[in-house]
Amino acid sequence: MPNASLTGIDWIPVYTSRNSVSMSPSHRMDINFVWQSKETKKFRGEWHFGAYNLYNRATPWRIELETNDNGGFKYIQPGLFGFIPSIAYNFDF
Repeated sequence: MPNASLTGIDWIPVYTSRNSVSMSPSHRMDINFVWQSKETKKFRGEWHFGAYNLYNRATPWRIELETNDNGGFKYIQPGLFGFIPSIAYNFDF
């Protein structure tokens, strides 16, 4: 697009109508195991072992607009969070 009245803007993206671009489908698998220790009169504890996103697929979280080499535009969807393991210990007294 032409420079708009010498404002320093070289191109102005023309966005599509609302909700005309959708995010790509995503899928993840989470897993969690709980191991309970022996319970005493005053104390009870349990270990939690888990993993978020076992497939290690980055979940798209936004849509960005980039320019191509030929001057056109393309939509990209950067990913967020791959595989994340977790360990926790809970106790009651």
